[in-house]
Amino acid sequence: MVIVDNEEVTDVDILEITQPTAPTQIAEVSILDWPGAHSPLANGESVFLHDMVVKKVNDNYQMLLSYWDAGWIVLNVNDPANPRFILDSDYPNPDPLLGFSPPEGNAHQGEWSHNNKFIIGTDEDFSPRRTRFQITSGSNAGFYGAGEFGWTIPMSTKYASNGGVLRGPTIWGGSGCEEDVNSNGTSDRAEVPPASSLSADPGESKIVVFSRGTCFFSKKVESGQLAGYDDVIIGQSHGGTRNGLTPNGFTCGGQGHSFTITASAICIGHRAMHLLFNDTPGYTGAELADMPAIGTLGERTSADTTFDGWGTIHLLDGRTLQEVDNYSIPEAIDPAFASGFGTMSVHEVAMDKAENLGYLSLVRRRPQGGAVRLRGHPGSRALHPPERKRFLGRRSTPTAG
Repeated sequence: MVIVDNEEVTDVDILEITQPTAPTQIAEVSILDWPGAHSPLANGESVFLHDMVVKKVNDNYQMLLSYWDAGWIVLNVNDPANPRFILDSDYPNPDPLLGFSPPEGNAHQGEWSHNNKFIIGTDEDFSPRRTRFQITSGSNAGFYGAGEFGWTIPMSTKYASNGGVLRGPTIWGGSGCEEDVNSNGTSDRAEVPPASSLSADPGESKIVVFSRGTCFFSKKVESGQLAGYDDVIIGQSHGGTRNGLTPNGFTCGGQGHSFTITASAICIGHRAMHLLFNDTPGYTGAELADMPAIGTLGERTSADTTFDGWGTIHLLDGRTLQEVDNYSIPEAIDPAFASGFGTMSVHEVAMDKAENLGYLSLVRRRPQGGAVRLRGHPGSRALHPPERKRFLGRRSTPTAG
């Protein structure tokens, strides 16, 4: 038996269950054991095992692992106590259907075709928009991965008159917590420099930057508001990067307490947080210790959100894991269906055991909803463009996510 470990999220746990009442763990391996398998990573750099399937391929038992932003990995498990890495996939960059770089990722699940010639993988994506964050001044100018907190004021709303774009100068604010994280006898919230420390041009907002950790994300946003800032950026912590494994990964966590929210807020990677202050990125040691002094001025930034589609379907070569094609229902890559029509993401696939046929479930697709049967010729865009798709049937009720 193979299980997902929700504590050690990169691990694959294999158990002997000959005696079901007394399962015994016989192996524990991880994507961290295979250095080439976790690079390059897709947008967000979330590396965790989501799903797996075991099948006899030719004369060998193989395990297909779905590792979210790292893609798919194949192991030889002829000896379950000694799994061996065979190969892994990389997401095409840029994204084949919509052209975004980095690609979206979200390897949710996958299965071999009936003859093992191909693998169909599904990318589950509940958000059809991505945040475009840019350092707009200085030697590190460029785009970096980011997300927008779902419980703060949306940039598209707050800055609607400015095309939905947040832009302005930045300043380093430390942890932003009420606690005395730096152990100097003063609350870190009290040490946040006042917004008057920044000079903003017309049309710009004043932005304070904090690091993730110690307190709720919402406490940090509240600290920024209390100091007079228009908006807040929260960078990833050392721990959040797994000590440098995912330097560009970001985490927009939930709201931890109630307060009156006036700010827009985004989350960025640890590397981008350092570069914003022209600082050399570091990923180990005490949190905050490698950041500049509180009150240090950073570069100017801009951020907005753009449609990047719902979850799509990948066709991989079963021998090489090279991408053969990328499929989508038309609505999943149409901005007109970004809201108001349900969630357009693919969820899972089940491959027919006798012919070239796949059964794909959609999370929630109104008004028709449900799962579809797809017959596609490998190498063609079986679901997109519309003139090439061939649906063999559709369930009348939505499939639960």
